[in-house]
Amino acid sequence: MKNSAQLTLRSVTASLVVSGLALGGCSEEPAADTGVSTVSTTEAPAGTSAVALKSWTGSQTITLDGDVSEWPEDIAAVADANWLYLRFKLDGPTRTLQGMDSAMAIYIDADGNPQTGRTIDEPAVQGGLGADIEVIFSPREPDAPRVGSGVMFRVQTPDGTARTIPHERLGFSFTPTHAAEWYEARIARSAAEELGLNTQGLGSSGRIAGVVVMFDGQGQVDAWADPFEVAAPSASPLEFQDVRVPAKPDDAVRVVTYNVEHSSPVKNPEPFARLIRVLDPDVLLFQEWVEGDADALKAWLTAHVDDTADWQVLKGSAWGVAVASKHPLSSLTPMDAPNPVNSDNALRFVSGLVETPFGPLAVGSTHLKCCGTKDSREDRQRSAEATAIADMLANALGEGPGSQAWGLVIGGDMNLVGSRPPLDALAKGCDLDGSELLVSEPMRLGDHAMYTWFDPGSAYTPGRLDYLLYSDAVAEAVNSFVLDTSVMSEAALARLGLDADDTSNSDHLPVVLDVRPSK
Repeated sequence: MKNSAQLTLRSVTASLVVSGLALGGCSEEPAADTGVSTVSTTEAPAGTSAVALKSWTGSQTITLDGDVSEWPEDIAAVADANWLYLRFKLDGPTRTLQGMDSAMAIYIDADGNPQTGRTIDEPAVQGGLGADIEVIFSPREPDAPRVGSGVMFRVQTPDGTARTIPHERLGFSFTPTHAAEWYEARIARSAAEELGLNTQGLGSSGRIAGVVVMFDGQGQVDAWADPFEVAAPSASPLEFQDVRVPAKPDDAVRVVTYNVEHSSPVKNPEPFARLIRVLDPDVLLFQEWVEGDADALKAWLTAHVDDTADWQVLKGSAWGVAVASKHPLSSLTPMDAPNPVNSDNALRFVSGLVETPFGPLAVGSTHLKCCGTKDSREDRQRSAEATAIADMLANALGEGPGSQAWGLVIGGDMNLVGSRPPLDALAKGCDLDGSELLVSEPMRLGDHAMYTWFDPGSAYTPGRLDYLLYSDAVAEAVNSFVLDTSVMSEAALARLGLDADDTSNSDHLPVVLDVRPSK
């Protein structure tokens, strides 16, 4: 017996509509008849055909941010002119999709033709399903870039040729990168023609179909959701955007967090200098600026960014974390505090008190432990580090100069590739009234997606690893955004004095928050 999570098969005809899938094996009581198809989970013999139920039409703006609250109930997939969007959930304990004990796959019949692509026999789909695109999370295939982790992509062209491709060929991304109840994903519709697939459906207009399946430890299909179906509108190629960088308000402080990937600005200064000049931050929170001490970083900022500013820098021995400010800056918490898990290493955290025109603002830069999955050793270390940072800040803000701060901003590379609790631990009790900090929600300028890390060719897909948190009890956010030059039009780049590949010189993107005292 195979577990089949019986969600409705939806034929979506309006653009910008999304829908939901679920996987699992427990039963739910049927709901009263409201005229809307309800979700139920049943057991069905292997080979049982999926059944098309009621259709749904409507419109909805999609943002790839990990929050599915705006999605219409029971709607599983939608295509607008540029993207195919999906959402799905895995019943039972939450898992890290790129590091599960068994694989999960999304089979996509990109041209709506079951005669092309790899024939999917289990689950049996009414009318048949030919997978032109396979998205395999935590793959076990021997040709996967990283067996058992990351995401693998396989396409099969109409002539029967199958090959693996990197994620950027599909424009694929999903969110969140950490374990969660619901996930959102998208694929660029322009990928169909570029990959040599039939252009019907994904590449132009018409039917797109698919199904999400789970595998057991032996690679056998173990569970699945009901198939999804989309009547896609006409496709359009992705266009570069006339991005406008929001101006920093006169009554706000601009804070930028930026992981610069192994001191890349030292080796190649101009792209980073251009970006920092355009963003014009008051405070910079750096990670992975490994080379040199505080004086060397100050000299770099003076030489390459602004030689009229009296840059102030805090940088200890902790690997690559630093705070730089155009305003007077003093230490807030002890420099080079021991890591709570390994006391031989310094905690990757630096904090300071910035004397802004509106009074002192507390800021902190951190780089939590990398790697691992939910509940792994690395994930537990991230939580321990975040708790230690929150305790240090609570003490510093409760007495001495820190008690005069009008706000707090913490930012950095949180490496949330396991679970969310490390971020929650960092936020807990750190607001100036003892409540939790608020996590800012920055979108990429020129896009409806919220990711901050991108590495072409990697087994791991773009994700949101960098965060900014602030004390919303006493301060308010004015602007919050992520800058990515790869989506900008030539006119926008020329206006800003940037190059299209400027942000590609690090695998992380700069994340910006404008914050001011509450009025």
